[in-house]
Amino acid sequence: MVMKKSKKPMVKAKSRAKAAGERVAESLQKIEADITDITEEIRKLAYRFFAERNYEYGSDLDDWLKAERIIKKRLRIKG
Repeated sequence: MVMKKSKKPMVKAKSRAKAAGERVAESLQKIEADITDITEEIRKLAYRFFAERNYEYGSDLDDWLKAERIIKKRLRIKG
């Protein structure tokens, strides 16, 4: 007599893999949203520096990098 293997363990493994994949996708979406929020904060602060210089052009990169340093420090982001 030949016994058939149960498919239940494979179904459970696929369900766990799918759930793990969904958690990863959710985490990536949150990271993308956080990056978008941080970038927007940097943009606003850099623009404020530009406005404080009476809208004089030529220091946009300096403004951006200064704003980036300030936001990263505030959020305790390294690098």
